[in-house]
Amino acid sequence: MTVLLLLAVVVLVLLNGFFVAAEFALVRVRRSRIEEMAAEGKRGASNVAANLLVPGLCCLAYPMSGGHGALLLAFAGSLCAAFADTASSEIGTFARREPVLITTFKPVPHGTNGAVSLLGFVAASGACVILAALAAYTDFYQHLLTNTPTPWSYRALLSGMLVVAGLLGTLVDSLLGATVEDRYPGIGKGAVNFACTLTGAAVAGGFFWMFNLFAH
Repeated sequence: MTVLLLLAVVVLVLLNGFFVAAEFALVRVRRSRIEEMAAEGKRGASNVAANLLVPGLCCLAYPMSGGHGALLLAFAGSLCAAFADTASSEIGTFARREPVLITTFKPVPHGTNGAVSLLGFVAASGACVILAALAAYTDFYQHLLTNTPTPWSYRALLSGMLVVAGLLGTLVDSLLGATVEDRYPGIGKGAVNFACTLTGAAVAGGFFWMFNLFAH
């Protein structure tokens, strides 16, 4: 793992910390919202840990696999999903209109599990684009394609896949929030966050594995 790759990983982890801090800063603006979260137990160290578990496992597995590119892209995909979910859920609360439940499309109060909004979708998309652009401009993808200079066409393709992975992660988060979160023992916000990041990792890593397979 080269110095450049290490720097890229550090930047991505720091960016994850920035999004976590931004989440609490945004919630602080609306004290009623933070009081609801505290009452419902939706935030805390366990939920932050759930968001970081999949990226952390990818980091550990990467050197053990001999530097398999799928794990590196899975790492970025899991962070994309975490960023997108945070941006969507927190920035979405500032929407003037009430969100709708993803399973019924009926209006529900802000903060409802499984609620989605246009503002939230835009925020999630923006978060994914920021991380994908960071990966492209720091030559993060160079380490996926045999350490050779990465054409911009490949960077654009892989960046697009990260955006898709992040948005699919938020989709799974919303669906689970609307159907199973807090309805069954052991399935709370932490478990849903884990599923969200796992989806992002699986989509991004699986795409690269298939891409690499057919490219050869």
